[in-house]
Amino acid sequence: MENRGERQWIWGGMGILCLFAGTAMLLCSGTLETYLVCREGRKAVWETILFFGWMLGFCCLSKKKWIKWAGIGAGIAAGTWCHQIFLPFVVSGAWLLGILLLGERIRALVGGRRGVNAFSAPWLCLAGNFLMGAGGWISLICLLSACSFGGLSRIRFLAAVLTLSLMLWKTVELFQKQSMGKEMGQKGELGRGGRGEGLYWAILFTMIFIQLARLNQGADYDSLHYGLRSHYILDNGKGIYENLGNINLVYTYPKGFEILSFPMAGTATYGYLLCFNVWLAVLALFLVYELTGLLGGTRRQQLGAAAFVSMIPGVMNMAITAKSDIATLVCQLCILNGAAGLLTETRETSQRWFAIAAGSCFLSFAMKPTAVVFSTVISLACLLYLWREEAILWREVWREKRFLIGALLPGMGAWVGTWLRTYQMTGVPSTSVFTSIWEKIGFSVRWPYAFSSIPDQGFGMSLQESLKFFLTRLYGFFFFPAGEDMGHVIIAWGTGLIPLFLLAWLMWGKRWVKSRSDAERRTFACMSWAGAAVIAVSMASLFLLWQVDGNYFMLLYVLAVPLGILPLSQADFWRFRRSALEGVLISGCFFFQAAVMLGANWAGTVGFTPVSFQHKGYYQHQQQVYEDFCTRGNQAIWSILSQDPRTRVIAVGEHPGVLQFPCNVQSYYDVTGSGGNVKLVKTLADFKAFLRFAQTEYVYVQEDYLEEGTRVCDVIRYLIEEGSLADIRYENRNMIARVNLEGKYPMEPGAVAEFERNIR
Repeated sequence: MENRGERQWIWGGMGILCLFAGTAMLLCSGTLETYLVCREGRKAVWETILFFGWMLGFCCLSKKKWIKWAGIGAGIAAGTWCHQIFLPFVVSGAWLLGILLLGERIRALVGGRRGVNAFSAPWLCLAGNFLMGAGGWISLICLLSACSFGGLSRIRFLAAVLTLSLMLWKTVELFQKQSMGKEMGQKGELGRGGRGEGLYWAILFTMIFIQLARLNQGADYDSLHYGLRSHYILDNGKGIYENLGNINLVYTYPKGFEILSFPMAGTATYGYLLCFNVWLAVLALFLVYELTGLLGGTRRQQLGAAAFVSMIPGVMNMAITAKSDIATLVCQLCILNGAAGLLTETRETSQRWFAIAAGSCFLSFAMKPTAVVFSTVISLACLLYLWREEAILWREVWREKRFLIGALLPGMGAWVGTWLRTYQMTGVPSTSVFTSIWEKIGFSVRWPYAFSSIPDQGFGMSLQESLKFFLTRLYGFFFFPAGEDMGHVIIAWGTGLIPLFLLAWLMWGKRWVKSRSDAERRTFACMSWAGAAVIAVSMASLFLLWQVDGNYFMLLYVLAVPLGILPLSQADFWRFRRSALEGVLISGCFFFQAAVMLGANWAGTVGFTPVSFQHKGYYQHQQQVYEDFCTRGNQAIWSILSQDPRTRVIAVGEHPGVLQFPCNVQSYYDVTGSGGNVKLVKTLADFKAFLRFAQTEYVYVQEDYLEEGTRVCDVIRYLIEEGSLADIRYENRNMIARVNLEGKYPMEPGAVAEFERNIR
């Protein structure tokens, strides 16, 4: 036993070294140093420490419940107000609450007599509520769009009425229950577990605060490219099926997340939409908490799992970008919670979890193209295990037809509705790298779209080179993400936590399972099957992709934590888990993880939003964008393009900065760059045909962007020469011209000479 204990200490020490080694190397190598040692970085570090100390004091030291919540609420309110995110934080949270309440209403309608209280394990049945609420809303918007009913103002009014009505309904329902003397559940109540749980709560609040505090610093590339412009490129008044002439690959993705967050778009600030993603990340943490409980974890372990996930930059850094990664992750966690619930719930309700898991899989297809792979893989892995264990009672499933239909329809409706938009635009049901598969089946991509095929980066080498290439990437992905092909990993990295928890899963998983009940053993085995499937697909992606993005592996990051944190309690070196040493170790881990979080983010910004006390409750991004364009000499051009948000423009300039004009803009890079179709400028006739297809009204050219001899320079000059661009205006050497393919405007003598003089 003594030798065994020594071996456990050795393995434990190796695991902890994995946790800190990569972070320490990155900090020492300068990869993250520039973000932390500058003035803004140092301010962010000290503010994080101050906020963590505040939360730690109230979560761990305060004994009275009202003092705890008052202190926590004051800290969050002060932090969000000082960083100009208070109003978006409240409003976007209310909208997510409205979605969950909508799901609860639908679940009550289809649940029969058992209604809302049909599930005993999960807190408010978050998986079912999100599935039916989000799927129901997306399906509703798709249905309204099929009837040409759309427009931001209408959808926003519908969302406001729906949310306020459901909140009023819920308030009345809670008041009636309280007056009847019914006790509400107290599961996961803050402070009941002592100082250990208080530490985890403080970490959770601090990690969320980090994202909120820097949310206004600047939008990332992808958010500016498409996520923050859904009110221009998704629905211009007639719904999501209107052809808006946008060609790039990103405009053809399934737009489930954009539809879900559409009421938050088109405001004076980006904060509403980005904060909605933060709330989805909070929902993901709750689902991790529930999944760990379904696996047999104690409340302390549940909070620990949620806290460790919140410390992973690859998860939380995606919370302040207008991308669908977090929404997809929530759907995938709903699948896993559904499979776990099927194995742990009572026989009366367990079969309903099958419908929730299946519906969540379909809903994830509406969020992101790669969900087709990852969601299908974990769904099949869980289904195969459940089939093997004979856990699915098909007779019971079919007896719950009302609930089955009620759970499947929202997810399937969202899936079909969003893919129908892609098919209507492109001729294939889904795009990204899967287009070649659709073409082999019999579909064909419509002109003017063009898409890439399935990548095979690792196959173009010899066996020895492929092995070296894969091992190098594996080392970079797990331990030290530095180098040219790791640039998109460091901003969404899993850190050393992932190899640590994977090691714990492999080393002590069997020992932990032996001490559990039959239901918990089966549930852990089912999640292990899903984990093995996710690892296999993730490693294949790591080998095949020419550009590795850390956010592709979010599901691996999240699933590794509950699978590892439970067996970790069986390790001999973890026997001090209830002593003060645990607090020291967890706190040290928190500061290392916070350093990585502060040192890298998806937008590449430094520090937090400057502290301000006098403002409207939000950061005025649109005003800042307008002032930036005016500084670059575009005030008159802005006035022209801002008159109608439906105006269609092709902007020749720096991408994605030129996309921020207040109308439907696509850049020249959109047309010919990555995700576009370079053949559209092969001849002038091809480009003019595309201008007709897109119904382009204006062409904008940015100052000093064109270079002599480039194709884009020749295309613009030829269009001016033949009069296809007319009513040309210059402002500080920036150009705006009307597309004149039908000859509505007369040719201007000397237009080419003026173009040469102003632009080049």
